[in-house]
Amino acid sequence: MSVFLTACSRLILSTAETLVKKNKGQVFYFDTDSIFLTPEHVELVQDFFQPLNPYDVDAKMFKVEEDDDHNLLHDKIFYGISAKRYVLYDRDDVSKKITIYKYSAHGLGHLLDPFPNNNKKDKEDWNENIWQDILTIHYNPESKDTVLEKYQEKFAISQMSASTVDILNRFEKFNDRKSYKNKIKPFNFATVGTGWKKDLETDEPVIPFLPYVDEKKRQDVPYMKFVDYKTGKVYPNEDFINTEEFWKPISKVVKDYTDHKESKSDGNVGELKRKHLLINKFSIRYIGKESNELEESDIVGVTEGNYAKYLNLREVILGIDVYKEHKKIGVSKSNLFELQKKAKNGEKLKPQKETLKKILNYVKNR
Repeated sequence: MSVFLTACSRLILSTAETLVKKNKGQVFYFDTDSIFLTPEHVELVQDFFQPLNPYDVDAKMFKVEEDDDHNLLHDKIFYGISAKRYVLYDRDDVSKKITIYKYSAHGLGHLLDPFPNNNKKDKEDWNENIWQDILTIHYNPESKDTVLEKYQEKFAISQMSASTVDILNRFEKFNDRKSYKNKIKPFNFATVGTGWKKDLETDEPVIPFLPYVDEKKRQDVPYMKFVDYKTGKVYPNEDFINTEEFWKPISKVVKDYTDHKESKSDGNVGELKRKHLLINKFSIRYIGKESNELEESDIVGVTEGNYAKYLNLREVILGIDVYKEHKKIGVSKSNLFELQKKAKNGEKLKPQKETLKKILNYVKNR
C-alpha cells in the first residue's frame, strides 16, 4: 500500500507541475506531499484537483502553508539548495533585514546547538540562525569568511540513544572493567561526531563516539578520548595524538551544506532539469526500507549494516558453480541442477526449506 500511496502522490505532483508550466507559471520545488509554485497559480491547481477530493467539499486538496501563527505563506521568497533543504523568507529592500517564516532542518536537525549558553528558546533557533547566515552569504558573498568565522571553533556534535544492541556493543571498550553502576547502559545517550577525516587503514571517515557529555562540558568534547563508531579503534593513539582534528568544524558543515548538489536534477543554479536515468537489470538491487535505524542513519549515515537487503533467489541459484560449490553448500548436484533448470526456464522455484536455508547461508558467508 505504501508503494501505491507514494506513486499516486508523485503522479499528482507531476500533473500539477505540468498544469502550472502550461499556464506559464513556475514550479520551484516539490516533494511527496507539497509543491512550491508561483502564487498566481495556486487557485488554478486547487480548482483542478478539487473534484478528486473525497472529503469535505469546502476543503482544498492543496492547502496553502501556514506559519505557527496561522498566517498564510502564499507570497514569500523561496531559496532552495537541494531536495529537503530550503527556506521561505522575506527581505526588506531598505533595511535588508531577513525574516524567516519556514525552513528545513534536514541535514542540520541532528546537530546540537554549538552556542548552548545563549539561553535560546529551543534547539531550532540555532538552525534558523544558520539559514540567516546562508542567506546573508547569498546576498553578500564578500561576507562569507566573516560569517563563517564565528563557527570556526565550534564543532558538529550530535546525541544518540543506545537503543539497539549494535549501538550498545560499540561501548564495549568504555565498559570494560567498570562496575555495572558506571557502565553505559541500554537507552543511555552517547555523544557522536560527524565523520570527515579518514582512517589510514580503512580509508573510511572516523566517527568519534563517546559516552554522553552534558551541555556544560560540550566545549571540551573534541579534546576527550573517543572510539571510532565503525571500527572501535581508540583515539588518541600512537598514530593520532590530536583528537580535535576528527571533529568537523561547524564552519565546514555550513559550507558543505550550502554547496550540496541536487542529485536528482541536472544543473546548479536556477530552474534545474530533471535528471534522466537509464535502468537495466544490473542496476536493480533488492533492498528493504531505506533504513532500519532512522536515528542512527541520520547521525552517522546509512551504512551496509542498517538497511535491509534482499537477494534475488533466481539470480543466486543461476550464479552457483554447481561442480565447485555443491559440497560447500551441502546440497546435491542433481538438486542444484534442477533448480538452475527451473530458474533458466522462468519456472516457479520451490526448494525445500532446508535446501533454501543452506543456499542462503552459503551466500551470506561467501
